[in-house]
Amino acid sequence: MGASDRTLELDRGAYARALNKLDGEDGAAAFHEQCQATYASDHPIRSSDLGQTFFTTLPLLKPVHAAELRDLMDRDPAHLRTQDFLADLLTRVFTPALDQALTGWFASYYRPQWYSFQKFHVGDGRAYSFGWHFDAWSSHCLKLLCYLNGTGDHGGPTMVLDVAQSEAFARAGYAFPPKQQRLDDLSELASILNLSYHPQTLAMAAGEALLFNPVRLLHRGVVPTRAERYMLQICIGPAMRPWQDECQSGNWPYWDPGSNPV
Repeated sequence: MGASDRTLELDRGAYARALNKLDGEDGAAAFHEQCQATYASDHPIRSSDLGQTFFTTLPLLKPVHAAELRDLMDRDPAHLRTQDFLADLLTRVFTPALDQALTGWFASYYRPQWYSFQKFHVGDGRAYSFGWHFDAWSSHCLKLLCYLNGTGDHGGPTMVLDVAQSEAFARAGYAFPPKQQRLDDLSELASILNLSYHPQTLAMAAGEALLFNPVRLLHRGVVPTRAERYMLQICIGPAMRPWQDECQSGNWPYWDPGSNPV
């Protein structure tokens, strides 16, 4: 089934337990409700397609800026962690289109919680993000994956399962297996469990982004086959005030190295 050196163990209660802890016991759901109440007093509530599909794609950065970021990753990666760089990056990333998608999803203000830059080489299978997985966060967060070079150039797209299929695998026990047990192909497991398995492969241009809920959707990266794969990741959660105000008060997103940092 594509597992590595350990037998896959299914745990039918793992997903529900994790959400109960991350959303309930840790207070994420209650905090989101507080954020929504604050926001609703001054803003109209509008629906969001993200609430149905849990993912969307959108143009985010100009190709020339994506190229500048690739060059910086190779030439001066330490600069990526400076506050001056981060301030400029966030101003470019949080476009009106992204703001509309985020406020529609959260029905509240939002803030970037952490960020990272990732570079993967051809045939590089070391990263745990290449196996099918949910992220072990609160389901009240979103992840933004911005491709800094196109999938047509490197052959390493992102794959997702829709929410119905993802929930079915979670109920069957494929929720949060150890990283070394993550599968890169769920077809055999789907056959054994009599589950539907029709992954979507998302082709992305340089500067285009995937915005999705990584706790509700099973997803995986694909090992690049033709060239290096450059990626910007940002985790976004609800907030009580605009992200600019959060940063000005010192609440900047922190650097998270991820599975294969520059």
